[in-house]
Amino acid sequence: MSRIVFRNTDTKSIVGIINEMGRERYDAALLDAGVPERPNSSEGFYFQFDPKNEEFTLHFRYPSRIEYKLLSVNGFWWVPKKNWEQVRID
Repeated sequence: MSRIVFRNTDTKSIVGIINEMGRERYDAALLDAGVPERPNSSEGFYFQFDPKNEEFTLHFRYPSRIEYKLLSVNGFWWVPKKNWEQVRID
């Protein structure tokens, strides 16, 4: 059964939140999620809000459509307020 989530790909906010969390925490999140290689750019990152469990998370998707949930971003300053898109996922 599919459900509705909200996604945001604002690159300014993504770069801001990566800078806010710091290099060590960012590298640890990539390692914990099992990302095989460190991404070279902010392309492929997106925020996701799931209204069911009220959680903001940062995700990364490779061009081959492999997706990784990196970490919860609740409490960070750089979570965007505008430009959210409604998406249906399985």
